[in-house]
Formats: sequence, structure tokens, C-alpha cells
Amino acid sequence: INYEDTADGLLRWGIDSLMAHVDNVRKSEQSTDRAKRRVERGQWHARGFFGYVVGSKAVPVSAKSLVMVPEQAEVMKDAFNRVASGEPSHVVARSLMANGIWRSHYQSDSLHIHEKALRSRIRDLKYTGSFTTRLIENKVIQGDWEPLVSEEIFLKANRMLSTKRYSPKPDRRERF
Repeated sequence: INYEDTADGLLRWGIDSLMAHVDNVRKSEQSTDRAKRRVERGQWHARGFFGYVVGSKAVPVSAKSLVMVPEQAEVMKDAFNRVASGEPSHVVARSLMANGIWRSHYQSDSLHIHEKALRSRIRDLKYTGSFTTRLIENKVIQGDWEPLVSEEIFLKANRMLSTKRYSPKPDRRERF
């Protein structure tokens, strides 16, 4: 649209800009409302994560929002069980890398994951079939997907991660 450099042209430009902004805000609110409704039903609202995939043509979703990827799920179950049994997480990750299961960088379409990400994944509540989200604060939501590990294994593994031997080394630099 060609707006004239007149008072009427500037007014028209301002009104059109304001209407476009209001339309964008309305669409954003509708999108957020749809996401909140999905979350309240326990449906996952974002992309998949290691061990799970959001339904696609290759992996159709029945009533579930996430479907387990068997190869990745087995790797994560093994990692959870090993850490829960007391094996240090860095040893688990290195042994998986030595066996060719993991490499040094995460690739979403494969079994590869960065070594440092294992601790983050072990701490991730989503593997128990539950999740939290900014859309609904201070509430743990039971997801509609099959849990990869039991809450017992999850808590045991996380207790092992929080013991002193898993904590990062303190900053030894002098502070002035």
C-alpha cells in the first residue's frame, strides 16, 4: 500500500499498523490458550526429546502426544539404572561413547548425545511421564505418554547425582 505524505496518509498508516499489531497480539493469545489447554490435558506441547518423538507420518500417534523411540529409550533406561545403582554419570556416558552408542555431540536424529548432557537428562522429570511448564506455573502435570523410568529409579538416580562426588569442583580462583 502506498501511503501519501499527507496527514490523511499518515493517519491511514497508523491505523493499519495498529490493526496489524492487535491482530498479532490476538493470534499470540489464541496460540498460548491452545497450548495451555493441551498442557492441562497432559499433552506435550513442544518438540520431542531424546527417547521420545512427537507423532509424525513415520511414527503415528494414537491418543498419545509422544511416542517412545525404542533404541533411544533403551539407552536412557540403561543410563538411569546405572546411575541409580551408583555408577558415576561421567563413567556411564564415557562407556556408552566407547561402545559407539554416544558421541561427543548431540544429534537429534540418532542415539548420540553430548557427555555433559547426561546429568541434565537424568534430572529431567519428563522421563517419568510428568512435566512442568511456564504455561502453568508451580504445578507438576501428569503427561499422557508412557514413562521411560519409574519415579523410584528417577529419584534414586537424582539422589546419586546430588551426592558430593557428582558435584562440580569449587571455583579455586581467588576472589578479591
